[in-house]
Amino acid sequence: MNKKYELINTIFRYLCINFFITLSLNFIYLSNIKFTLDFSTISYLSIALISNTGIFYLAFSLIFGIICFFLPIKRLIDTLLLTILPLFHIFIFIDAIVFKTFKFHINSLVINLFLTEGATDSVTISKSNYILFGLIALIMIILEYFTLNYIHKKSSTLNYQTKQLKTFLLILIIFIISDKTYYSISDLLGKTYILSLSRTFPYYQPLTIKRAVRNLTGYESAKKTNFSINSKSTLKYPKKDLIFTEIQDLPNIMVIVIDAWRFDMFNQDTTPHIYNYSKNNLIFENHFSGGNASRFGVFSLLYGMYGTYWQQFLQTQSTPVLIDKLSELNYNFKITSSTKLTYPEFRRTAFSKIQDTIEDNFPGENHEYRDILQADRLINWLKTKENTTNPFFTFSWFDAPHGPYSYTKEFEVFTPSKKSANYITTSKRDYTLLKNSYKNAILFNDDLVNKILNYLKTTSYYDNTIVIITADHGEEFYENGYLGHTSAFSKYQTKVPLIIHLPDNMLNKYNLQDNQVFKNLTSHHDITPMLMSAIGCMSDDNVYSCGINLLIHHDKPVFSSGWNDGALISNDNYIIFSTESWNSSKFEIRDNDYNLLKNTNNVMKTMATPLQEIIYQMGAFTP
Repeated sequence: MNKKYELINTIFRYLCINFFITLSLNFIYLSNIKFTLDFSTISYLSIALISNTGIFYLAFSLIFGIICFFLPIKRLIDTLLLTILPLFHIFIFIDAIVFKTFKFHINSLVINLFLTEGATDSVTISKSNYILFGLIALIMIILEYFTLNYIHKKSSTLNYQTKQLKTFLLILIIFIISDKTYYSISDLLGKTYILSLSRTFPYYQPLTIKRAVRNLTGYESAKKTNFSINSKSTLKYPKKDLIFTEIQDLPNIMVIVIDAWRFDMFNQDTTPHIYNYSKNNLIFENHFSGGNASRFGVFSLLYGMYGTYWQQFLQTQSTPVLIDKLSELNYNFKITSSTKLTYPEFRRTAFSKIQDTIEDNFPGENHEYRDILQADRLINWLKTKENTTNPFFTFSWFDAPHGPYSYTKEFEVFTPSKKSANYITTSKRDYTLLKNSYKNAILFNDDLVNKILNYLKTTSYYDNTIVIITADHGEEFYENGYLGHTSAFSKYQTKVPLIIHLPDNMLNKYNLQDNQVFKNLTSHHDITPMLMSAIGCMSDDNVYSCGINLLIHHDKPVFSSGWNDGALISNDNYIIFSTESWNSSKFEIRDNDYNLLKNTNNVMKTMATPLQEIIYQMGAFTP
């Protein structure tokens, strides 16, 4: 037999055997999740298990096929096979153990917590665990070695099996196509439980067809008003039944969110009305959004949950315990937004049960006109509540400071300005012009918020209303080398204003002054626990959120989420890490000015306990 074909024959048979070894190891993932044994669940998990494993081995086949074609050297290929495949199996085994413990896959936070000297002082791993893992790894390597030798002996006497190879590849491709089709149709039809199961497997790549279907047919799944929450959800949210005490005079709740309003734009110049209003209310000077993007910022505010849970809540269409309880208490709802709540998908998450209370389709091409209409609509709605007995919850999201920055002509105060930029030819001067437009947009929204507050203060129910004024995230203009948001976790992108008006009974309960300034670290995650307490929740905050009641002083670091990364933020440092296993090498430690640090051991030692808490919280609501 031709030596090249003999090598290909060896590789094919070796990969086939290892495919079934990997398949067996993947059953560890299945043993650590709770699911209902029905046909749809078993069929999806079976197909996805084979498909996800098959994708790895198609990649291995391609890599080794190319190497064999150009460098058909037996010793080289044997060395690579006996290095890559055992390491791959060891990785799968470790990842399965991590998934069993934390309910997410290996990411850079886990890697650095265990590899940095001193960071594991508070993480106890017994010697027996190390010995057991070492034995498993050694046995795996020995088995791989003897398996490869056995195949070599057989390959010299067996014919090259082209038909077997084609059949095996065809079966894998059929499983992969079936898996992606199953997922995409489940996503389109809102079969949320199937979607949530996909996170079981490492590096799973979902396929969605909603955009294509929407473009071809106009069908918009996000706007469906008839839906049911799947009782088979893999979320354990809340962790147990909540305990409430009856509140005689339930407070009204008003939440006002100004898009992209960063912390240093809360001042006498850019927000004169809100600034003056804050003098008689609570100010949180060291407050951070739960994300550097709208999706995660608003999600953290309404749920009190880390943004790492976003996809699970979206897949299961699980509503916040806060909204659920307010509905049970017969609150009236009014949800307004200048941007459609189909994207980000809050119609399918936070407000999915109260969609008939949403107004997010205001006319007008530009944000400023929609913001004006939104403010007027909210005021008109509030007028109808003057003589009602039921309390209300309102959520209003103003969009003018989101690029391209929008405002009416009379708010062109900060000049020279420029509402949009050509990002190919833009220069430092353009950033100054853009920042002035951004400030004008905030000034414009400040005026609209003032109109709402002025009306609210004339009502009989103002004194019993909790008013929360904040932002979903910040906006950067290259102060730390970045532009806009979602690009970093610097204070310009994550630190936001927070002003709260509380009824007197709540001020007295927490022994607060009506003009108190909080300087300790706080987060959007802490707002839901405060509101839940205000409506009578007696359960611990950690039963339903990742936060701590905002009005209870603490000095803990806070967490902010991005699309596939996150940051643990303290007064001195930012620890940025990937939350996805595919990017597990990303890990940065930056100082308070967002400068990258080279010597990180001391920081890791100091932050080991908070990092552990983050790891725990990221899997705490997954059974």
